[in-house]
Amino acid sequence: MSTESELLPADTAERVVTLCRTAVGDSLRSVTYFTRDDYDQLYLRSDLAKDAEADLQAICEQRHMRREDAVFLLIATLRPKAEGGLDITVNRRAPVLIDTQRMTGRQVVLNDSRYEVQFQL
Repeated sequence: MSTESELLPADTAERVVTLCRTAVGDSLRSVTYFTRDDYDQLYLRSDLAKDAEADLQAICEQRHMRREDAVFLLIATLRPKAEGGLDITVNRRAPVLIDTQRMTGRQVVLNDSRYEVQFQL
């Protein structure tokens, strides 16, 4: 696994991804490292990378923005389980799109059934 990051030393980024993959297992979809001013995608599961990136690029083009200026955030819902722990879902159909160049944001609703409103993590 080759983890590249501009914000973290390579060995630290690799350890973070390894820890996440060990804790979550095969259902791990991505790992993103945030600072106050920036972020780095440390890991994106390979089967998601192709389709997701093409879809993200299309969303940016529709909104006349450059892909490198876009940050996509998913809204998460956490519900306590009766037996303990949390039930966590994210809304993949309506991500929040941040345009870092224009300093604007909006929720984008996708008309695509591949993206669930309540995707179980």
